[in-house]
Amino acid sequence: MKLELKHLAPYLPYELKYFDKDSKKQTAMRSISTEIDLIDMGWGNAHELNEFKPILRPLSDLTKDKFKLELYQYYETLGIDVKLVNYDSGNDNPFDMTLTVTYKMMGELFTDVLINRGSTSYTPFHVIEWLYQNHFDVSNLIPNGLAIDINTI
Repeated sequence: MKLELKHLAPYLPYELKYFDKDSKKQTAMRSISTEIDLIDMGWGNAHELNEFKPILRPLSDLTKDKFKLELYQYYETLGIDVKLVNYDSGNDNPFDMTLTVTYKMMGELFTDVLINRGSTSYTPFHVIEWLYQNHFDVSNLIPNGLAIDINTI
């Protein structure tokens, strides 16, 4: 797997950050040039795509109290009373977790799988958009060494 523009583009509206090796600090990404696979950081500062590592949150952070609360609040804005159900993967790999939500709508009980063994393949689009907005690693770039885990900085 290699980092591609399709992995970064969904984060652009949400001020994706990267670690700038030159200045030794986090910097927000400005734009992407698709012609030569350069990432323009603004002010004449550009990096080749293969030198760039975005700073993202692993999906396992969704089990932290802060993000549980934010996810509850997000569902409230949709008018849905939700209950998060966290299923362990059964192993020590934090990228292999499963997270589901149950909610009641129009008298019926529904269950949505948000993360299935570390994958967002079956995640509803409105949740995917929330994950991008909060800089979660939707494409599993962190375990593949293509992104930096925000918890390690």
